[in-house]
Amino acid sequence: MPDLSYEVEVTNMVCEGDEVAAHSIVRGTHTGAPLFGVEPSGSEVVWTHSDFVRVNGGKIVERWTATDVLTLFQQAGMFAQPEEPPAHPRECSFTPET
Repeated sequence: MPDLSYEVEVTNMVCEGDEVAAHSIVRGTHTGAPLFGVEPSGSEVVWTHSDFVRVNGGKIVERWTATDVLTLFQQAGMFAQPEEPPAHPRECSFTPET
């Protein structure tokens, strides 16, 4: 995704001591190489990402991440799309015995 960008939600950042947590919206257009074996679609893909870091001496010394990979996989087209439900419910052929 040559136009990949992270939009950090600054109002949601939390800092305590030497630790910082940040939440981001990640965007990119799937136009480059295959992603997880899926050919480029040319579609924008948007998912969320969180970073948890520890800072020492003005540098990040530890980092943990959490990414919404399910949304990324779904939007990239890794999973088959569910079939459309029928327009009308099927008629019930059940007849109770009396």
